[in-house]
Order: sequence, then structure tokens, then C-alpha cells
Amino acid sequence: MAEQVPKALGNTHANIVMYQACQTLDGEMVIAVGNDHQFKAFCDVLGKPEYVQNVLFQTNPNRVKNRDQLVPLLQAILLTKETAYWQEQCRNNNIPSGPIQNLEEVVHDKQLQSRNMFITQEHPTAGHIN
Repeated sequence: MAEQVPKALGNTHANIVMYQACQTLDGEMVIAVGNDHQFKAFCDVLGKPEYVQNVLFQTNPNRVKNRDQLVPLLQAILLTKETAYWQEQCRNNNIPSGPIQNLEEVVHDKQLQSRNMFITQEHPTAGHIN
């Protein structure tokens, strides 16, 4: 519609900032700050409430425009603590997030286990598989 070919953004959302995969002290997680209210809560979680007052970051359109300035600031803070800490903080403040897990972490994920997401069955040639 804008008659421009969008550039590839990898694991980031083209129209929302911060909505992407992020590095933490011990791994990676996805954080989905989908609106200005969530951005304020996220800044509070990060201990940077002043970012909300910065005209460059006050609204999502401004955050999208100034993505290259904002994301490194947020990313630097996320690198100071573990994924589990940030997940808990996001959960407590209604900010959608989740860990990026390897296969071993997926198999041991408490929520997936409690929902019985894994099955065991017999395979005709491989035998007993999980």
C-alpha cells in the first residue's frame, strides 16, 4: 500500500516495537509489547520509566520509526538477568512473553507436561518411542 518493498526484519514485527526475540543473560525469549499501555508496563519492569516520556518512544509509531535506537537500549537491560526472571516479571505485568526453548527444555517444560502434551507409543520398526 505504501509502494515500498519492506525489508526483512528477521524475528521482529514490522509494525510493533518491542515485539521480537530477545537475548537474556542465559538464553532467549520472545517479548510481545503490543500497545502503549504494555510498553509503559515493560519500561517499569526494566526500571526505565523515563523511556515512556521520551518523545521518540511514547507511541508505537514513534517506536517503530526509532527502532534502531530503542531496541539496543532494551536489549542491554534484558542481558542483565535470566530468562525465568524476565518471564515472571512480564507475566506479573500482563506482558506477553515466552522462552525460546531447545528440545531438552521443551521435554521438561512443566506446563507441557501438566497438559499431557507428550505421548508414548509403539512403532513397528523403532519399538517403544516417546
